[in-house]
Amino acid sequence: KMEIPHSFTKDIRKKKSPYFFAVHSILKLAFSDFDKESVFSLFYNPCFYPQLEDSRIKINPDIWNQIVSRMNLSVFLDKDHKKKQGLRETNLMTWESLWARLNSILIGDTSRDSIHLEVELLEEVYQFLEISSSLLQDLIGFKEDFSTLSDFSKFFKIILDTYLYPSMRDSETDEIKRINEIGKEKVYKSLSDIESIDQELFSITGDNSNFSLDDFVDILLSQMESWAGGDSRVLKSGVVVGELMDVIDPTFEFVYLVGL
Repeated sequence: KMEIPHSFTKDIRKKKSPYFFAVHSILKLAFSDFDKESVFSLFYNPCFYPQLEDSRIKINPDIWNQIVSRMNLSVFLDKDHKKKQGLRETNLMTWESLWARLNSILIGDTSRDSIHLEVELLEEVYQFLEISSSLLQDLIGFKEDFSTLSDFSKFFKIILDTYLYPSMRDSETDEIKRINEIGKEKVYKSLSDIESIDQELFSITGDNSNFSLDDFVDILLSQMESWAGGDSRVLKSGVVVGELMDVIDPTFEFVYLVGL
């Protein structure tokens, strides 16, 4: 590595990082009705590489999508989740009822279900049940069980450690892997900074301030959006990467237009 001083006028690396997209997807999912599209947006991210026990599971979202599509899944975790979202009894099929149906199919009980799944799909069903139920239950707890920034931050780290991984489950270039690792480092640095806010507030007020998940997410996203690589003070003595209008400046000795 030549260690050339550099800066970015816009957050180019963040936009290229599947890890960053995955973090955003998890945060968005926590506020959603757990609709299929939002959940599978995360499943299809190559950095969604969940860990069960001691090993990472290389999921197959195409097969999972095929399984769920046969079951007419709608939205919501369960009846309580529907009620908290302002709905009462409906015919919408929840994730809980989907899991119950799939569990019955796994044990060979088809008396209450006309859906037939091929034998080769059953291992995928098992993985789907284990991972999807764990993820959505964790997100419900993330949303409802905490009231301090420190607790939100610590539990969100657990979620990221469990379900995301900077080395993608599919093929990747060295550059994308490096960008993902930098992205993870930046996210965890932001989470550590958020934890310190609680400590500072406690030292001032003498008690723990209550915060909502919205507060936590707003703070985290603002810190993530402010990520910039390189040293913004470096101009003529280094390399600046950005859009054309950002780098048309007489202080630059050379301007290279990539792709033209």
